[in-house]
Amino acid sequence: MSHPLRRVLIFLAAGAFLFVAPWAYGSRQRAAAPATPAAPSEEPRFLTTQLEFYLSEDGIAYIRPGLNIRVDSVTIPADRRPVVELTLTDDMNQPLDRLGQVTPGAISMSFILAAYNPETRLYTSYTIRTQNASPAAPNAPASAIQASADSGGTFTDLSTGKVRYRFRTALPEGFDASQTLTLGIYSTRNLSDIIGKSYYDNVLHD
Repeated sequence: MSHPLRRVLIFLAAGAFLFVAPWAYGSRQRAAAPATPAAPSEEPRFLTTQLEFYLSEDGIAYIRPGLNIRVDSVTIPADRRPVVELTLTDDMNQPLDRLGQVTPGAISMSFILAAYNPETRLYTSYTIRTQNASPAAPNAPASAIQASADSGGTFTDLSTGKVRYRFRTALPEGFDASQTLTLGIYSTRNLSDIIGKSYYDNVLHD
């Protein structure tokens, strides 16, 4: 099932770099990874408005429609560069290859990590970028710090459907380990060259 990218919104205000989740002004929901993978489900049913409805059974078996990401663990080692382990599956709960070599459609993922302040209900991003002002806005500041995805991290493919990601960004020395950290992941499985569409999944995990 696809999810629009608007589930994670980036917000910059008063020189602080913040991103606001959809629940920032209401009740918060926390993601909980199941202890064991669910049993394989039946083949999903498609609507006549969906391209997959018109594929043959062999086409469905080859394409393996869908993209679902489950966060299995998040750890912070001594160097303070978080390590995330994930499970990638299709809509039939079968494993997907991140590189698109064993199963069709390479999967790209971006990661944002932020600290949650329960008093303000806002997030302060640890993964940031410097945004230079546009020449069309001469009165704007020369640059600004914005929340952004981690850049330059390392992927390790543990097995088909099992992935480890190690952040390049290190948490600040002496960061408050008792504070809630929220991991945001937005991802795309690109099948545009095969069926003319892509699949998306976005995850928020405390």
